[in-house]
Amino acid sequence: MKHLTVRSLGLGLLLLLTFAQLPRVINAQTNSAGALAYLDSTGNVQLRMAGSNQSTAVTSDADFKLPSGATAHNYAHLRWSPDGSKLAFEDTVTNDLLVAVAGNPPQRVASGISTQFPPAWLPDNNTVAYAVDTQQSAGGTATTMNILQVSSSGGQAQTVGTFVEFQGCGGGSSDPATILYYAETGLNGNGPTFAWTKSGWLYSPSCDNIGLALNGFNNQQLWRIENLGRVAVAPDGDRAAGILFDLNRKPSSLVYIDLATGRNGALNAVAGIDQVGWSADGTLLLYSTIDPQGVSLWKIPVQGGQATRLFSDPGKFIGNITSTPDSQAAVFSYIPGGDNPELQILSTPITGPVTNLSSATGITRGGSPAYAPSAPQIANPIPTPPIAVACTPRTDWTFTYTVAPGDTLANLARLSGTTLDALAAGNCLANPNIIFAGQVLRLPVAIQAPPPGIKRIVFQTGATAATVQGQVGAFGTDRWVLRALAGQTMSAQLSFAFGQAILIVYGADGTVLQSDHATSSIFSGVLPTTQDYFIDVRGNPNTATSYTLTVTVPPLAAQQPTATRIIFQRGTFSTTVQGQVAPSGINRWVLRALAGQTMFAQLAFTSGQAILVVFGADGTVLLSDHAGASNFSSVLPLTQDYFIDVRGNPNTTTTYSLTITVPPR
Repeated sequence: MKHLTVRSLGLGLLLLLTFAQLPRVINAQTNSAGALAYLDSTGNVQLRMAGSNQSTAVTSDADFKLPSGATAHNYAHLRWSPDGSKLAFEDTVTNDLLVAVAGNPPQRVASGISTQFPPAWLPDNNTVAYAVDTQQSAGGTATTMNILQVSSSGGQAQTVGTFVEFQGCGGGSSDPATILYYAETGLNGNGPTFAWTKSGWLYSPSCDNIGLALNGFNNQQLWRIENLGRVAVAPDGDRAAGILFDLNRKPSSLVYIDLATGRNGALNAVAGIDQVGWSADGTLLLYSTIDPQGVSLWKIPVQGGQATRLFSDPGKFIGNITSTPDSQAAVFSYIPGGDNPELQILSTPITGPVTNLSSATGITRGGSPAYAPSAPQIANPIPTPPIAVACTPRTDWTFTYTVAPGDTLANLARLSGTTLDALAAGNCLANPNIIFAGQVLRLPVAIQAPPPGIKRIVFQTGATAATVQGQVGAFGTDRWVLRALAGQTMSAQLSFAFGQAILIVYGADGTVLQSDHATSSIFSGVLPTTQDYFIDVRGNPNTATSYTLTVTVPPLAAQQPTATRIIFQRGTFSTTVQGQVAPSGINRWVLRALAGQTMFAQLAFTSGQAILVVFGADGTVLLSDHAGASNFSSVLPLTQDYFIDVRGNPNTTTTYSLTITVPPR
């Protein structure tokens, strides 16, 4: 229970935790193919059978209200068994795991579970797994989580595995639409991952759900990807899709993941990517984007290709994304803006004209749509290139190319004048989304490999920027290198006398900061490690390019803000302080608190606007600037000083009141 506010629906809103009776229900059939389960506006589980416009209540005692959240019961994480006969879900207030089966009321099959993780079905359709926080430290802010499994009819649970999770996140929002979005997806839009796979247990190792790992059934970690989140597992369970986050913890690109190996490759998604889902047949990825005009829903073939827009509207968020069991329509939760937003489940055809809120089909009020599978999933539904069983790379392609960091097969196909499928088939690639630095490919035409000669960028004494010039031929690459420190921000920009080129940026350790998939002539990011960083200027395939490259690396901030200590009056556990912060300025406050105490912080403004950043003296970030929040609540992981930064907006001076409350344990 020590970090319920991190992942569960309240997200800092569920402060009253009570143990209650099992949910009052109306009997509901859960064994019909294509049934839709969802959460209505009160947070109750509803079921709509295939072909019906009427819903039946599975629970009736939830009480979710904006802005205070649920107080008695709060249901989340609807998960169907692989055959669609059973529905598992969780009560994040009582910490119960419930299963509804074939016309009977839902049965509590486990208690004391960690509801920040969803339940995970095993392929036998009769066993469901869940996570439990052991409260045993695994070093620093990490704790050991046990994996238990239990029969869907209840009984004695069995511990079958463990994994380590890093804790200490916090945050929330006072905006009603954002609260609904977090309830649908997870804190900051980052939903948790927990699933059974053929190779082991897939899970999110960090409380902000950015990061993905796979533990084998022997509890040994097989692989881990630090900057991957918002993961959607394919219907066949062998593959997944997710979003890579940049160094500022912002969504960056859409990737395909082979769950057995953790190998992944970027897809050609539109900028502004936000949430990800699959079509029921596993052939399409469905994803949302956010831009200044609103939200959009897109489809893209799993094997690669161009994205196609399905829906666009001046709304605020798209939450969960799925499809009808026949994969003919995309189904998603939609959240408008405003003071009283109404969560809706919409449907739009997979093929056909782009729809909006008026032309899309409104299924019902509510969210978290989850369809029961209507047929066994195809083991490998991806259309693959026509490759013979004993495949031999094309001998008529006499040119070879060694894959460099940041390369994608789609871009290599474009540069060599062929198609993605043809290039994959010609090189016997089972998955065209996954290629690796150092891999040698056959090509129909010559592409200039990155040059062996590297030009070092040298800054003049005292300078924070340097400009270099170069000329690169068609298909050519110039490689530049400079050394920089962890935490510094590097910016790079190209300008052209003639021609056109893109930037690829990566570290000496192989970490790709910007790949050719971005097709961008500018870059900016915080550097993760002190090392050499390479900047490739890659020319277009048609003409030579004459360019100017400007690289800027400001020094690390030499001085941190001075912290003002917050003192509670004797016998009190709450106080209010006043302050004024300049545009883009930082006021830093500090107080000491004990492990297990809950800290609440709330900003109020006389003028201007600001956000909170909260972190411990050990460097653990409890609320980052990515949350954009003016309030905070979380259980504190360690006894230590905690710093509270009030960060002003870039436009005006802000006058504020900061109220801090730390009740005794």
